[in-house]
Amino acid sequence: MAPNTWTSKVLGVRVEYRLALAAENLWDWLERGASADAAQQRAWGRDP
Repeated sequence: MAPNTWTSKVLGVRVEYRLALAAENLWDWLERGASADAAQQRAWGRDP
């Protein structure tokens, strides 16, 4: 019983950590994409 509970706790923490990491990576990717789009639009505005 104890090892089972311990295992499920560890797995739950790992899943939560992975979800948090994925959300953080997605946010970073979206921010990079938005800034890259803005830079590209500025470049196109200067150089049509």
